[in-house]
Amino acid sequence: MLALLETNFQQYSFYQRIKFRFGVQKNIEVFEDNILGMKILRVQISLPFGTGPDMTLKNYQKVMEMLRRAGIGRVCFKNDFPMREEITDKNFKEPSDGLLWRMKGPEIAKNASPSGRSVFIATGDMKRDVYAAKYLSGGFRYIMLSSKGYQGDFCRYMCETTGISIIEKPGENERSKADAALVFEPEEKLVFKRSCIVVSDGRMPENVEGARKYVRDASFIYRGSQKFLLPEGFSSKDILSDAVTLGICKDSDIGAENVDVCTVDGPMMDKDT
Repeated sequence: MLALLETNFQQYSFYQRIKFRFGVQKNIEVFEDNILGMKILRVQISLPFGTGPDMTLKNYQKVMEMLRRAGIGRVCFKNDFPMREEITDKNFKEPSDGLLWRMKGPEIAKNASPSGRSVFIATGDMKRDVYAAKYLSGGFRYIMLSSKGYQGDFCRYMCETTGISIIEKPGENERSKADAALVFEPEEKLVFKRSCIVVSDGRMPENVEGARKYVRDASFIYRGSQKFLLPEGFSSKDILSDAVTLGICKDSDIGAENVDVCTVDGPMMDKDT
């Protein structure tokens, strides 16, 4: 179960402050919620305005110990939650958006380079490679596929049925022509041209050289049939990441928009560039 944590700083009366100081004032409320069919534990922590960092941390540690005893290891913080780094450790994991990036990478790459002619794909997952190639064949004329397994039959099939040229295991000279690159778990150093837009997980991969542009962020939105009522102040990316990890959401349930392309040595570029 995922736990959502939020802090509400309130105006306490003098009497309430005394009760809070001695642990009499109840300031932790716990209830169960349901989002996208997932049972979610909501934890609301109320503190008086002006509460010092030591007392704030003490209350947070009490909450985390409660969650630990309940066997809950995944936590999601409200955007303005303070001191999150002080109370997360190896026992508590925030939802990772890695699967979201892998799932929607092809869509993001297509949006980031709408006028590109060629794209390079390296996801470290044969099934994901094939899916990405099929999706991107609708936006790129040339596709370079660097998969861990043999994809020769698939490449020939795509060429015969769609007219799309797919190059398996491209060399450096071929990669240097890519307008966009979808890069996850590459097996080797990759060199691209400066104008190539790299899509990974919100950063420029360490073993990518030459390219100066990468997708720093994108908005992941829910497009499925269920009601998705997100608590105010929480990131939809965190909730959707957990739903994807649990297998509750599939590719078609989630979309990507507001692609944010920036350069590693310059200012942020316009969105949807």
